[in-house]
Order: sequence, then C-alpha cells, then structure tokens
Amino acid sequence: MRLLVCASLLLAGAALAGPDTTRDPFRSPLVTEINIQPYGQAAAIFGQFAVEDLTLLGVVQTPYEPSVLLAGPDGTTHVVGEGAILGRRWAELTHIGEDSAAFLILSKDHEGVLVERRPELRLPER
Repeated sequence: MRLLVCASLLLAGAALAGPDTTRDPFRSPLVTEINIQPYGQAAAIFGQFAVEDLTLLGVVQTPYEPSVLLAGPDGTTHVVGEGAILGRRWAELTHIGEDSAAFLILSKDHEGVLVERRPELRLPER
C-alpha cells in the first residue's frame, strides 16, 4: 500500500513539474513561490494616500506600546502602532512622540540611488 501511495505521488509530481528538468530535486513540485509584500503585510493602511495627506488626531502613550489615531482625507480612521506600514509609498511608522508621529520612506531616485525621507505628522494646534 505504501509503495502504491509513493508511486502515485511521484507520478503526480512529475506531471506537475512539466518539461523543466532544471528544478531543485529537493524542492516539492507542489510548492509555488508567492510574492510577499514588505513586512508580510498584504496592503498598506491608507494605501491610496501619501503619508503627508494624513491627519494625526491623537497619541495614546502607554508604558507598553504607544499608538496613534490617524485620519485619511476620505474620513476613515485607523489606530496604529510603531512598525505599521502606511500610505502608497510604504512608509514605516518609526517613532511616536508626545504630539507627533515620525515615518521612514525608502525609495530610489532616477539613477537608482537609495533616497531616505522622514516625514513627521504633528497634532493640530489647539
């Protein structure tokens, strides 16, 4: 019985492998590669907006994990913590201050040189 199951798995693997004989023999033919977004996050929060278009509505300071309340131009709000990925340029929330939130945006210029931007959002003046 075991031999029959092994043989059927081998035949199924050969059929899935196709004409490509250069595949790694130690890798299952049933596994396909997937494209994973940065930090494993499926989509950036507020993915249709630039970080500079967001409004900082509040900062919650706790001893464990500070968070911020952000609003988009369309009126949607999200509470996020440090490490969250936001906006259409995949900005990382790197620091939460008493009245501010700092971001890191990495991109390449037209010559392929890595460019770092660090926009900051502040609470509105009262």
